[in-house]
Amino acid sequence: MTRLLFAGRTDAHGVELWVSDGTTAGTALLMDINPGERASNPSGFTLLGDGRAVFAATDDTYGRELWVSDGTAQGTVMLKDINPGNAGSQPFNLTTIADGRVLFQANDGTHGTELWVTDGTEAGTMMVRDINPGEASGSPDLITPLPDGRVLFRATDPAHGRELWVTDGTDDGTQLVRDINPGPEDGVSFQFIVLDESRIVLTADDGTHGIEPWVSDGTTEGTFMLRDINPGPNWGAPNSFLLMGDGRVLFTADDGSIGRELWITDGTTDGTELVQDINPGPNGMFPPATAALRYGQLQDGQVLFGAVDGTHGA
Repeated sequence: MTRLLFAGRTDAHGVELWVSDGTTAGTALLMDINPGERASNPSGFTLLGDGRAVFAATDDTYGRELWVSDGTAQGTVMLKDINPGNAGSQPFNLTTIADGRVLFQANDGTHGTELWVTDGTEAGTMMVRDINPGEASGSPDLITPLPDGRVLFRATDPAHGRELWVTDGTDDGTQLVRDINPGPEDGVSFQFIVLDESRIVLTADDGTHGIEPWVSDGTTEGTFMLRDINPGPNWGAPNSFLLMGDGRVLFTADDGSIGRELWITDGTTDGTELVQDINPGPNGMFPPATAALRYGQLQDGQVLFGAVDGTHGA
């Protein structure tokens, strides 16, 4: 039977862990993790390969730590007191990887916020690598599994700044992909999207061309800028990535001449191009550079979106 774990609130227990099989009778408080009115605020529910779920929750004894549940009270336990005491390790960015384990970021109080992995057991819950050595944090995020089993993510170390990393969930298999912006300055920006079996499209700044669209297959040689959309140090600032049904990625960008318009890429330089100058002239079809365009995908592969063409309004 399929059941759902979720966070539910009552006056007596606060926000706690609930379970439901989709019926009234089968919906109930599973565990009052933080007893009484104080909430445990469970979140980040993520499936392990064996069907159990891991999540973050708070109690007064251990703080916010990693928990696991099989949907029963007996099978719901804290996995590990990662940061001993009541400070909590603040698990976040929980992501299932190909072998059924879950990657996440956590702070053990000694190494800062780093990349961790769990197989749903205490012994199998461990730091993958201390990317930013000592108490400083590597702060891994944008954890993005590839269909081929590898995982790309963004992290910080003192020598390279915030850059692109790859892992297979082991220390030996975790390494910097490329120092996109050479030296300690940050190279990787704020968006990743899976393109195909072994590549992502991302936003990055190499210190010369501004924030532009890049592609990576998880290797140094296979990580490169797709196109300098806004030539020179100015930003093309690609945003609002969407994977199309044909395997290409749709996005918005500003080339400095026609404003923010719709672009598309197949992961090659030649295949990265303007779709259409929807609002002719310098204003663009979507002026706010920092706002995200909302898409609606149709079953036939077409995409609906809102735009300004200079004649008909939005």
